[in-house]
Amino acid sequence: MLAERAPDSTTADYLHEAFEPTARAIDGLEKALAAVGLLDDALALDLRRPQDYFGKVWSTAFRVRDLADARDGDDAA
Repeated sequence: MLAERAPDSTTADYLHEAFEPTARAIDGLEKALAAVGLLDDALALDLRRPQDYFGKVWSTAFRVRDLADARDGDDAA
């Protein structure tokens, strides 16, 4: 969303690059949640304050690196 409102393409490219690891981790989280049948429940949550939910997920169940890797290969989840 920030990149879409960037004043120029250089800034937009920088923002996309800066947030790419986060996007990969979210993709991996979605894959991991889908694998255990929880993706629909997770998507239905009110995440206006995602740190309230994701802080617990990051610290108790999934390592960020594993989530990022899960997006890249079918056998990592």
